[in-house]
Amino acid sequence: MKKTPLIRSIPYWLLIVVSLASAAVGGWIVSDTTTRLTAALDDGTATGTDVYVGQPWILVGAIALGAGVIGILLALALGAAASLLRGADGAASTAADVASVDAASEEVVDTEVEPREDGAPVSGVTDEAVTSVR
Repeated sequence: MKKTPLIRSIPYWLLIVVSLASAAVGGWIVSDTTTRLTAALDDGTATGTDVYVGQPWILVGAIALGAGVIGILLALALGAAASLLRGADGAASTAADVASVDAASEEVVDTEVEPREDGAPVSGVTDEAVTSVR
């Protein structure tokens, strides 16, 4: 299964969009219904339908608003968890890289070269070793 980054995940963006829409619609329902109900009660023109139907609509709006807020918080938590996991994966790969570099450096044999008796310069490095390093 291919791991896609969270920023490219369609379900993640769907969660954000639906949560924002739910919070916006819920907030609008609560605000609009409360304003109309308050105006009708203040004017003395409120009917039984306004009072008894308006309150459940406010409750429905509050539920939608709460669901949207929970969805947004969930999206933030998913983002934080993904960044923590990405950081742990990055640290693991860095440690693996360091281990492979250490293993490669152990293959190098450090030999001591004795000076020549005739005083000529000593070259302990062959041409083959130089080309393999490049």
